[in-house]
Amino acid sequence: MSISASQKHKNDIILSTCIIYVENSVEEKVPLRVLADSGSQVSLLRSSTADFLNLRKLKTDMSVSGLGGSNVNIKSKIKGVISNGSGSYKRVVDFHVVPKITNIIPVNSFDISHIVFPSNVHLADPTFNTSNSIDALLSADIFFDILKDGKYKLDNGNLILQNTEFGYIISGNTSRFSSGSLHCGLITKDFETLNDTLKSFWEIEEIVPTKFVSDELKKCDEHFLKTMARDTNGRFCVEMPMKDNDIELGQSKSTAIRRLKLLERRFVREPHIKDKYVEFLQEYEDLDHMQRVKEEKPGLHYYIPHHAVIRPESKSTKLRVVFDASCKSSNGNSLNDILLKGGTIQPDLFDILLRFRKYVVAFSSDIKKMFRQIKVQEHQQDFLRILWRPSPEEDIVSYRLKTVTYGVKPAPYLATRCLLQLAHEGKNKYPLATPVIENSTYMDDILSGADDITTAKEMQRQLIGLMKEGCFHLYKWSANSEELLKDVPTENKEFLFNENDELVKTLDCRGDLERTHLCIR
Repeated sequence: MSISASQKHKNDIILSTCIIYVENSVEEKVPLRVLADSGSQVSLLRSSTADFLNLRKLKTDMSVSGLGGSNVNIKSKIKGVISNGSGSYKRVVDFHVVPKITNIIPVNSFDISHIVFPSNVHLADPTFNTSNSIDALLSADIFFDILKDGKYKLDNGNLILQNTEFGYIISGNTSRFSSGSLHCGLITKDFETLNDTLKSFWEIEEIVPTKFVSDELKKCDEHFLKTMARDTNGRFCVEMPMKDNDIELGQSKSTAIRRLKLLERRFVREPHIKDKYVEFLQEYEDLDHMQRVKEEKPGLHYYIPHHAVIRPESKSTKLRVVFDASCKSSNGNSLNDILLKGGTIQPDLFDILLRFRKYVVAFSSDIKKMFRQIKVQEHQQDFLRILWRPSPEEDIVSYRLKTVTYGVKPAPYLATRCLLQLAHEGKNKYPLATPVIENSTYMDDILSGADDITTAKEMQRQLIGLMKEGCFHLYKWSANSEELLKDVPTENKEFLFNENDELVKTLDCRGDLERTHLCIR
């Protein structure tokens, strides 16, 4: 927190800032300027930065206090994977989301040209002397975890350089006049009273229906209902919701070319990745999820860079191509900057898990390539262009993606909103399947069941039928009943559980940076 000083100080204390990297929702490493604070019990993240990272927010209820006992209530947190530039240090951190952490640090920029740094010193924050905002605050446990051997005293002992996993952090005095603003970093958790604890216990157990609460979510829902269509096969065709203000996109093709050539250099080092990458995008084209741009016409368009994410633990897709719609164009705006995010319209994961545990006959299933079963309306497909060639010896070709694309800000909302619409339209014909989609589906994963095998089989039949009407396909069926799986084709069957099984992954929570393991009894 910042406090106002009663008098001018001739020496200010430099606070230890550093540049770290945090993985966003598409596993891109985003640089953040953070304050390493040995006096804080919690790690904090600025809300605007949390929105930019686009990671799933988890509910929490915490009160933290600073100087003088001033309290701030915190309602959400995210799990972030932090790392240094080389990747030699990596850690999962619970960041509690707050509107603001502190004022700019330092309050005024100052000159460091008279300071001679040792040649082997790599600064954790090369711009520590330049006024700038703080994206996050690292708590005491992380502060002491990142410390390494190595310490210098400079400027007649006024400055101390301490080696860390992110480089050398700096603290000490500066010989200049203060602006009258100081920073106090003591932040502590408030302990709950017994009544508060009991109240929180009962409230967290309560399952409440999902509602459209934010203005943005209401606006996106109105836009969806106005623009959504279904083709002759029943497939959903949607329009990406855009912000009203006139945000323009600059030139993006040159950046996409540069990123493609960087990717090709990686292929030289790791040819096995290239083979899978070529196969992935060839399937994309074969399934008509993208098409070549036959002629370049003037008009609004945006080229999305892409890269590989390796998932060795995945049974089906070891390599996934991720599209970076947050990449800035020449005027500083990205595609995601002009789009609305929407919001979460499915129940909380905790609610789904509580409900799942009560079934006698339990099953799980996955919606195959859910995002890519939904078309983006043709007039917006030029915002989803990519560049690709299977080999550097070939010409670079422009493609346009035709379906909802992971990495584009409203993609999760659009996909889950289509499921909700499908359930609404099929509630009379498929009365058992509708509540499963509404209450027991988390992104593309279904976790549900029934109290007897007859009801479970009918529920399964209705789910398959309803999904088929929206051009969605269910696979990776798992259950604790052999009867429920006997009619499922082998290629769509994943696992038969019994009471002797060890824990098996049935739900992949990508946005939460963690895995939920369940054993169905």
